[in-house]
Amino acid sequence: MYRSAKSLWILVSSAIILAAMTIPARAESIWNHNGSTMMLSVDAKLVVFTYLQPRSVIAAQGVEPGTVLFSGQRSRSGENDDWGYTGTAYIFSARCGKHAFAVKGTDMWDPFPKITLEGKAPRIDQQTCRQIGEREETLVFEYQLPNLPGVSEATCNTTEFDAYRACLERSANAICRGRVERLDLERCFRHVAVLIYRNTGIGGYAKDLAEGSMFPFTDCKSGYCKFAGGGSMYTCTRTSNESIKECDGDSCADVSCPIRRCKVICSATNE
Repeated sequence: MYRSAKSLWILVSSAIILAAMTIPARAESIWNHNGSTMMLSVDAKLVVFTYLQPRSVIAAQGVEPGTVLFSGQRSRSGENDDWGYTGTAYIFSARCGKHAFAVKGTDMWDPFPKITLEGKAPRIDQQTCRQIGEREETLVFEYQLPNLPGVSEATCNTTEFDAYRACLERSANAICRGRVERLDLERCFRHVAVLIYRNTGIGGYAKDLAEGSMFPFTDCKSGYCKFAGGGSMYTCTRTSNESIKECDGDSCADVSCPIRRCKVICSATNE
């Protein structure tokens, strides 16, 4: 009887441990850093970048999967501001070990999500392992879209701008459904929106909405994201039945454009 109960307890315990290992953390995402695969773990304002698969040059310096490259905090001053990051990053040497230095940076869209951290890394004499100065160091992390179905086939072919916007929001949310942490959902939504726009091949306001320099903010509530606020520098004015004057800020060009196609890139007031 004792052995059976003990065996059952071991079995249950093993199942719990296995479940904990296979269920992903609520706030983890995958990033690329100079060819190394990284994991970003988030716990409220605490953030950590660890190596999942170091590239060969880094592995040769003693970096293994699970090694921390950056740990710190994130914050932002307003609801729609980019996140700011501050904390400690490391450089690695097979001979001299790891050395810490302070970094800070931001979370941005370019047009895909990325995090850039900057600081002054120590310059280490590889013979004596002593610090002999400092050098500017920039760490760039590029968000890797999860392997989600339907991305390559998704398009929004409507020629009416509001309908295009609604289609883009609906399609991107459907593909990114299930992302738990809000910022990770925002990143997935923005990333997929750009891919859908590129699949569709529509320009003008459609381009500005997806990846333009003045694209709107992303507002995610209850697991659903929408474009909110922001602005656009894009305008267009019809000059004939077959052409428009297309402007992006102060840069303008005359474009041959049949009426139906122009509905895609011209607003009702400017067309």
